[in-house]
Amino acid sequence: MGATEILLTAVLRKLCADQLVRFDGPNQNFARAMVTRLRDKTTPLHQFRAATDALTYIMGVTAMADQITSPVKVTTPLDVETDGEVLNETVGLVSVLRAGLGPFHRMQEIMPESLYLPIGLERDHETSRASTYYCGLKGQPVDLAVVLEPMLATGGSAREAISMLTEWGVKRIKLISFFGVAEGISTVLSEFPRTQIYLGVLDPVLTTGDDGFGKNYISPGCGDFGDRVCGTYGERWTRAAA
Repeated sequence: MGATEILLTAVLRKLCADQLVRFDGPNQNFARAMVTRLRDKTTPLHQFRAATDALTYIMGVTAMADQITSPVKVTTPLDVETDGEVLNETVGLVSVLRAGLGPFHRMQEIMPESLYLPIGLERDHETSRASTYYCGLKGQPVDLAVVLEPMLATGGSAREAISMLTEWGVKRIKLISFFGVAEGISTVLSEFPRTQIYLGVLDPVLTTGDDGFGKNYISPGCGDFGDRVCGTYGERWTRAAA
């Protein structure tokens, strides 16, 4: 067992192992293939977005599986009445801008009646601290908030978003991240132990900044997810590597 797995195991033992659902296990072949496509620096923009959609669908359906329902009777085209269930929670999709825009549209297709609740957080690449420049949390709080933060690195942005949702009055919060490290998971669960995290893959480390790509990027990761899904990846990272 590597150092990352040991740290993660210790974190989850102390907090709650039930709060983390991973998609990088032996029976998650399709999810692992989509993660690989996101990792590959040669993946073109349209394929990167397609892999984002596919991974979002897999993780999103799993995340929404335990929604609260109410019983209902419906009549089928055969004029037969049967018992069924309807979803009974207001749901908000919280895309942490701008990376969270990537999984948002597919999640909206899964939950077409959900509310769009964007939160604009800008990370300082030197200090890795997040500052808020936009908050879309208005009106009555939703029953369930799904935070879309593809990269769970230090956990600062996710923690800030969850903190804002908690202050708003949301009782149930889920976090969907494609890539993460033990540090980010610990940051979130230490402060918000009831948050359910759905993680595409656990990576071992964060960058130190010595390689020219900046501090606290997930490694091996997929680079800057926001840049890649928005099509602005090439110029910035080519310049950083020069």
